[in-house]
This record gives sequence, C-alpha cells and structure tokens, in this order.
Amino acid sequence: MRCPPPERRAVAPSVCLQLAEQSDQIIQSGQFALDEAARAAATWAAQGHDWQVGVNLSARQMNHPDLLAHVDHALEAADLDPRRLAIEITEGIAIADIDAAVGTLNALRRRGVAVVLDDFGTGYSSLAYLARLRPSTIKIDRAFIHAASQNDADRNILAAVATLCRQLGMIVLAEGVETSNELDLIRQLGVDLAQG
Repeated sequence: MRCPPPERRAVAPSVCLQLAEQSDQIIQSGQFALDEAARAAATWAAQGHDWQVGVNLSARQMNHPDLLAHVDHALEAADLDPRRLAIEITEGIAIADIDAAVGTLNALRRRGVAVVLDDFGTGYSSLAYLARLRPSTIKIDRAFIHAASQNDADRNILAAVATLCRQLGMIVLAEGVETSNELDLIRQLGVDLAQG
C-alpha cells in the first residue's frame, strides 16, 4: 500500500499513515487492509492454523460511521470466523470520544471480534479507561519492555500490569521483544505473548 517511488525507498509507515490520515484515503486504505487481513486469516484457517489476525484502526476509521459495516463485509466476504479477527486501537484513539469508542468496541465484541489495546504504557494508561474499554488483549509498548529489562522499578510496574490484566481476564502481549534476556524477563513476569 505504500507504493515507493522508483527513485526512493519505501515510505515509512508513520509518514504514509500520517498523509493518509489527513485525507479520506485512510478509509479506503483501512478497508483494503481489513479485507486482505480477513482473506489471509481465512486461508490460514483453511490450512488448519488456529491463528488470529490483528488489524490496526486509525482515529478516522474508528470514528467512521460505516466501520461496523466494513468489518461485517470483510468477515462475510472472506467467510471468516469473527474470533479470528482482532481490531487494534491505541489509547489515544479510544479516549478522544470514550463513549463512542465504548459503543463501537462493544458492538465488535458482540460480533465475536477481539479488541486489542495497542501501545499500552505510552499514553494515558488510566485504569478507568481500561475498565471501560475492556480489551481482550493489552499490547505493552516496546519502549516499556526495554526499560523493564534495564531497571527494577520498570520491571515491577510490568509485573503489576501483567498481574492486573490476568485478574481481569486479559491477555498481555509484549511488543518489540528483541533479546533473549527480554524474552526471559517477560516469561518470568507472566506475560502471555511476545512480538518482535
């Protein structure tokens, strides 16, 4: 989707997404990504894999009146079990209009789609928002994972977050795990999944 110009390397996702977000292109790009992810997940399921695919939503997608119809279309077109789809949002997107976000996330959950709170620990990280949004998975930002491998205070905070999420029935995923030491640490602290 980033279509690099012939004379340059591919545009970084942060640049591409920012430009798309400033126009209506983010809606079309987001629908394309959702459709392709659903098709890929359906292919994996047909091959016997019990995998879930995560699709990040932008702020404009989250607030778009046709979001739920887009999700329904992607699931139906791919003949995908909704449990194999996870919609990922950041805290900032969710709290921009918390009441609307809660309504949308509840509608996704009723369809069987998982809700993932991405980059946890970099934004507001309020327990009140966590309780209202009720994500199925918390993705702890990679900067926090790196810090936890460097000092006891951050390690203790990460352990507390993992314990809290377990008590709330949420899966904890550590982003950006890059070293065997970081992997050992998150295993010791009870983090469920690693990405990196």
